[in-house]
Amino acid sequence: MEGRDVVIIGAGPAGLSAAIFTQLDGWGTMILEENWVGGQGAIAYTVTNYPGFPPGDGAVLMENMEKQVTLAPPSGVGAELRNEKVISLNAEDRIVTTEVNHYKAQAIIIATGSTMQRLGVPGEEKLIGKGVSYYAKRDLGEFTGKRVLVVGGGNTTAKSALLAKTVASEVTLIHRRESLRAYPLMTKRLLKEGVQIWYNMELKEITGTDRV
Repeated sequence: MEGRDVVIIGAGPAGLSAAIFTQLDGWGTMILEENWVGGQGAIAYTVTNYPGFPPGDGAVLMENMEKQVTLAPPSGVGAELRNEKVISLNAEDRIVTTEVNHYKAQAIIIATGSTMQRLGVPGEEKLIGKGVSYYAKRDLGEFTGKRVLVVGGGNTTAKSALLAKTVASEVTLIHRRESLRAYPLMTKRLLKEGVQIWYNMELKEITGTDRV
């Protein structure tokens, strides 16, 4: 069992912000994150409500926050970040258990944020990480030379399709309505880059055993 002053569960905007303050106050801080750093903020097409950050790509903001948290002073505050899934929490004894370790803390901050919106179709849960992805930038290497289907109609979806098109052999975007919610210029860019758009289409099921 390892000891820490503060253990923060979740490396989204809230968890990273908390880590800056606890570390600066002299509390040895460790952040545990199951998925990707930045949470929902990292996949936001445009962030407009963060002070001191002009409207821009959420991934840029989250990358800067991660550097500020993890880099050693004076470049950052020097907090520790580990990619581990928390499986249990003993609040009374302040023990956090992950898939690989146990951590005893003086204080625990839970900053798990919101959950990713899912389609809720058969096969989706079973095939997460086996062809089903929610973060194109992180999983870009998995798309190389493959046919990729992107579901949705907003700017974030369109951005994911454009990222996938840089490495995939074919990208098709499907949307259940007759027009996208993405900016018109984004729609034009999709077509210019060769992304196929199928309107009035709805995904009903994802099949496969070990892969989609």
